[in-house]
Amino acid sequence: MTDVHSMTLEQLSGIHGSDKLAQGYVWYYDLLFRALKDQPVAVLEIGIGGHNVPNKGGESLRLWRDYFPNGQIYGLDIQDKGFLDEERVTTFCCSQVDTQALDEVVAITGPLDIVIDDGSHFNEHQLGSYRHLFHHVKPGGYYVIEDVDSAYHLAFGGDPSLQSRTTVVEHFRERVHYVNSRCILDEYIDRSALENEIEAIIFGHALIILRKALAPKPLVVTNVVRTAMMEWDEYQALSHKTEAGYFDYLNNPPS
Repeated sequence: MTDVHSMTLEQLSGIHGSDKLAQGYVWYYDLLFRALKDQPVAVLEIGIGGHNVPNKGGESLRLWRDYFPNGQIYGLDIQDKGFLDEERVTTFCCSQVDTQALDEVVAITGPLDIVIDDGSHFNEHQLGSYRHLFHHVKPGGYYVIEDVDSAYHLAFGGDPSLQSRTTVVEHFRERVHYVNSRCILDEYIDRSALENEIEAIIFGHALIILRKALAPKPLVVTNVVRTAMMEWDEYQALSHKTEAGYFDYLNNPPS
């Protein structure tokens, strides 16, 4: 019999009946989480599934339990899913936007390597949970928001006309420059913003993945301050090419 811990995410999704394979999320997760597979990670998934049906749900929690054999897996839902609790799986019953309850959850879980929001899918809730929980993601960790196609559904606070600036997709689209904040002068960006802790933003179909920076992201002063406001002619004069065709300004800045 094949050891479940040696199985791929695709195989485990099939075994446990998780919809992450059908949704197309497994491709991203396999690519990003593979290096963490044998680490003692802490994973929190918002939304356990099964709604209010007794003893239903937990497909994804079992998926992560088997994929991360040394990990602690936590689930959060507005319905009591305590039947899923076992040695490495712990569930919490609360709203994903109850900040006091979230603080109590994180006091138990400690800093998190991965947070996956598969909760209500309401745009307001997705952003609310992110704003409260991203602080608790470890440097280099991941915060994932699934089913962001709700950004285009009126019933979930979305906007199919693409005019709203309050949807979860628009929020991160407008803040994508924070990924490159090391290259942006302080007067043009708010370094105290939560988004300045983001190292990468991945937009997939119905999916947003954030990777937290390994360290604070100050302005890289060298050259940026000198060149950011230069017109091309001035910049070209300082960054002339060598015979090999490479810019040598960075290695030999003018005095």
